[in-house]
Amino acid sequence: MQDKSDDISTSEGLARQDIPRQVMLLANALSRVHGEVVIRREGHGLHLYMASPEALEQDGLKELQSKHLTVNADRYLGLGQWTNRVGTYNKELSAVCHKYGTKYTVEQLKSLPPLEKRGIKNVKRTVFNSAVDREKYLVDDGKGNMIPNHPGHTLPINELPDDHPAVEYLLNRGYDPEALYRQFRCAFCHMETPENPDIKLYYRRLPGGFKDTPQGRLIFYIDVKGIQEGWQARILDKIEGDQKFHWHPYQNRWELTHVRVNGIWTLRPDYKKEPYAWKPSKYRTGNGTERSRVVLGYDAAVEWSNKSSGTPWACLMEGPLDAGRMGPPGLAFLGKYLNEEQGKLIARKFRKVLFIADADASGRESKKSIYRALADKVELVEVPLPPEYKDVGEMSDTTTAWRLIAKYI
Repeated sequence: MQDKSDDISTSEGLARQDIPRQVMLLANALSRVHGEVVIRREGHGLHLYMASPEALEQDGLKELQSKHLTVNADRYLGLGQWTNRVGTYNKELSAVCHKYGTKYTVEQLKSLPPLEKRGIKNVKRTVFNSAVDREKYLVDDGKGNMIPNHPGHTLPINELPDDHPAVEYLLNRGYDPEALYRQFRCAFCHMETPENPDIKLYYRRLPGGFKDTPQGRLIFYIDVKGIQEGWQARILDKIEGDQKFHWHPYQNRWELTHVRVNGIWTLRPDYKKEPYAWKPSKYRTGNGTERSRVVLGYDAAVEWSNKSSGTPWACLMEGPLDAGRMGPPGLAFLGKYLNEEQGKLIARKFRKVLFIADADASGRESKKSIYRALADKVELVEVPLPPEYKDVGEMSDTTTAWRLIAKYI
């Protein structure tokens, strides 16, 4: 009889010997119904990520890329740390949509109609082992810890002159470079880690000779328990009247990229003619960073809390510059959603968590995930954002941000 695990194509980087056969069989069975499955190794075992049935229905085909449904394969199969706990929990309840909070049984997921019967064409049925793929991007930090590779050569932001573009960017927005260095070891990347075909490290091409690279960007390091677990690189931009500029990472100058026409930002015409789309990431996360297991500003917030009196607390927001506006109590998660692993990490050190959601659709979705991940673990307090702001980062200074949370502390 043919091994069913061979029914699904696998990615080039997939090393099956690193994944238990039972997990591969489960991944393949789910892929026959839900399309592409990504395997990730997380704190509570191997997880399978795939398109969520509810998110597909609500949000359409973009969910095939987003993959908000996760199945804890080790929990379901009783492997790894779950081996000695088999029979003490309901293994079927090992699947959840992280966007909408919907829980599924694994058998329910297996029994759903395949994507084609739900009107979706050209379905990819690939099982991709992100757990193995991630290892390609890791380097030894000199202390025996394997960490995501560095963005490249960087300079601490507090050692740069005031007329440096990165410092200019921060000062124009009311940020203190010295404070951001203490909180995130904030730096400027002046030379990227070279592209490397052997590990498929590439920087996406953009119009005008730009690339989606950490070079020419602000770097926010992610330090958790004394280990550099990754980094995010923030693109530099500025607006002058009806013109928008981005810092060119290779030309080392402010480059005009957009003009405002009738209130709408429009890409400059010659960029529209190029074969590459203008889709730079606002924040580029370092390859190999486990976004679902870390939060930015964690070590700085823990240190600040340990020096303070009273209940250990922190303030949670979406991006590093939002958390940076608040200072060391500020935490930022990567992406739109806070998940269970991040919730447990936060709850280990903080008994009270304030959170401020962005005033947009993304913020509303984030709010739901924050309640799911933290409401049963800490004293959770939502701080309303004043209507004149979209996010905390739009506030003029740290004093204004602290006035917002003062009565909730």
